[in-house]
Amino acid sequence: MLRRNVRLRREYLYRKSLEGKERLLYEKKRKIKEALEEGKPIPTELRNEEAALRQEIDLEDENTAIPRSTIDDEYANATDKDPKILLTTSRNPSAPLTQFTKELKFVFPNSQRMNRGGQVIAEIIETCRAHDFTDVVLVHEHRGVPDGLIISHLPFGPTAYFGLLNVVTRHDIKDKKAMGTMPEAYPHLILSNFSTKLGERTANILKHLFPVPKPDTKRIVTFANQSDYVSFRNHIYEKRGGPKSVELKEVGPRFELRLYQIKLGTMDQDEAQNEWVIRPLTKGATSMEVLRVSIPPQRYKALDLAWTDIHAVLSEQMQIDLRMNRKERLVELRTKAGAPGVRNLQKCADFVRAFMLGLDVADISALMYHGKLYVEAFGSAKLKAPKGGNLSRGLARLSSKHGQEKAGIEKQTGTRIVIEGARISIVGSYADVRAARQYISHVVLGLHSDLQPRAGTAKLTDWLCPSFVVWDYV
Repeated sequence: MLRRNVRLRREYLYRKSLEGKERLLYEKKRKIKEALEEGKPIPTELRNEEAALRQEIDLEDENTAIPRSTIDDEYANATDKDPKILLTTSRNPSAPLTQFTKELKFVFPNSQRMNRGGQVIAEIIETCRAHDFTDVVLVHEHRGVPDGLIISHLPFGPTAYFGLLNVVTRHDIKDKKAMGTMPEAYPHLILSNFSTKLGERTANILKHLFPVPKPDTKRIVTFANQSDYVSFRNHIYEKRGGPKSVELKEVGPRFELRLYQIKLGTMDQDEAQNEWVIRPLTKGATSMEVLRVSIPPQRYKALDLAWTDIHAVLSEQMQIDLRMNRKERLVELRTKAGAPGVRNLQKCADFVRAFMLGLDVADISALMYHGKLYVEAFGSAKLKAPKGGNLSRGLARLSSKHGQEKAGIEKQTGTRIVIEGARISIVGSYADVRAARQYISHVVLGLHSDLQPRAGTAKLTDWLCPSFVVWDYV
């Protein structure tokens, strides 16, 4: 199987290398045709090849006159069989991402969902090729919100990278009866406003995810393009009042797509050529982003004292411009021209927010170095009050014994916890913050009597506080 894939890949690259020669021959024929139609003399550089080229022109028809590109050949045989799609996610998916992927399985017919686990992209692509999958769809998230969709066509590409916005799943809608059940029938497709060359390419990638439907199917999938944002809607229709009365019902999910890159290879090929990239992602782009973080009154003096250290970390290491706006009491951060922007800018904003919560610059720098800088703040109203008591007593339990309970949670989860009155802030990685929040809920509710220690955690008491044990449900 490996030798076959290598051979097919070489044949594909060879066909691609012939495109330049075919395009040059097509231009020569076009010049001769124009000279004959207008009664002009044959160009001097083509007089030696005139006889052979005119003979080829006479033998051509509508299908052979225009050279075909390998880009067109990628979906040449797509209609011979129904698509077979593999759906997967990034590693350690959150509950919203898992729910969204489950609903996508019903959106795309003949699709299979796979838990990512420890699989790498190259292994997934190779396995899908061996089992005759036609496409791989990978869904990404950012802080628990689905934000990216990658569609990779097999066996040789292309791969389209989309941004996901305004995702609303069926799980988010409370009135399930009004929404109805989700059909799995092959849908009719509506592709609106894909008129440009790039739009046709995008529509070609999207439409080949769906098989050919039956004429009487009542399911409709819409991709509507407006200002480079593609809106996805999933409907069913009924004719209750006769053939001229049509009732549409949206069954979800709904989301917006924004294309930002198309590669000519598959997802695992980093060296694949870019067919198209959105301009803000190309080198030399001058787009600049700005974020602002407010300064609380109690941290104003501390910020003045630590400003030199903060500026050294953010400006020199992260390539971010920052300044202190004393009039508005804000810290303003801006990307530098030519520097990696949005992701570093968000990390730096979280850095400043963590400092405003009371953490030291050294601790925040260590968290950022290990990729664990994420700030989550919530009020005590988000926590469930303990039975027979009040929430204030539960929060006091968290801070009791000279802060040993809080310190134990911080050591166990690798986070930093700040308690300010009725507001709790946690700094760490996304997964560690979720674990710390669960432990905080257990301590506030006083579930020590209803919980038992997990197996294999007896040694934790050697370096944790004696009163803190990792608890789990009975």
